[in-house]
Amino acid sequence: MAETQKQSLKQLQSTLQSLPVPSLRILRVNQLDAVRLDDELTTLLRVQFNRTFSLFRTNIVDRFKPELELILQFLIFRYSICVDQPSPGNMMQNLRYRNESLFRSPLVSAAMSLPKDTLTTKQKVLYGLFFIGTPWIWARFNRYLIEHQWAAHPETDTRRKVWVWVQRIETVFKTVALINFLSFLLDGKYRSIVDRLLGMRLVYNKPSMTRRISFEYMNRMMVWHGFAELLLFLVPLVDLDRIKSRLTSWLTPNRAKTQSMSDMCMICSAQPINTPFRAQPCGHVYCYVCIQSARMLEKVYRCPRCNEIVSDSVRYYGDHVA
Repeated sequence: MAETQKQSLKQLQSTLQSLPVPSLRILRVNQLDAVRLDDELTTLLRVQFNRTFSLFRTNIVDRFKPELELILQFLIFRYSICVDQPSPGNMMQNLRYRNESLFRSPLVSAAMSLPKDTLTTKQKVLYGLFFIGTPWIWARFNRYLIEHQWAAHPETDTRRKVWVWVQRIETVFKTVALINFLSFLLDGKYRSIVDRLLGMRLVYNKPSMTRRISFEYMNRMMVWHGFAELLLFLVPLVDLDRIKSRLTSWLTPNRAKTQSMSDMCMICSAQPINTPFRAQPCGHVYCYVCIQSARMLEKVYRCPRCNEIVSDSVRYYGDHVA
């Protein structure tokens, strides 16, 4: 009887292991938004630090910029991951880190949490070294190479070879980071190389609540940012001066063509007009530099006052024309 039960249990276990492993899905947008929020927080703290040291010399602040960045990152790490708490960005997105090595078994791979699934001390220490220490060392080393102009040495020089290898290492790292990001877009598991190496995965802190920022708010922000980027692209392409001149000519079609030298230049708003020149054939007066520059920029230039095509310009002396 006991052997029959053991065989049944073994058969059940083999059957369970042969079943497809369910996957735990965490929204990728949540994880990416958490990074963005943490970066925004770091930027705000950096601004406050710069204001604190605003009375110091500028070269002193620039000299110790990597150290200031190190302090900011350490403060965020010390009061979040180091004490088993989510970072501000992760907290707003209802995310936390868990030790993924505890969830390799098919029976628990789809579980959201286990009684003791927090990061180990080793993972925390290595995360701090990779996430905080390595960027500081790399920034300091690159600054040293740039200040001592290692790239300017001959190709046979050892310092030039070191510079070339540093650039290659940076290129390889960026390539690996890109591959990891593409993999993250496919499976949504490891957001960064450090997370993948240390077996740290972001999961929902409270499964019943996916995020603390509503989709309605995020949709509004996305629409607004898209509209703002569209404006930034279109505004430089719009000739506001031409639109202004067209509107002026349409609203005041019967404006008198006579002017004096004390009038205002409609192009640069100078009053009185500097080196007045009269546009032909309408007769309106503008600054020499303004009217000549406008005619050089546009093949067909229209008078800002009357919208008539300007064919030439002559020196204006008040009562008579040169």
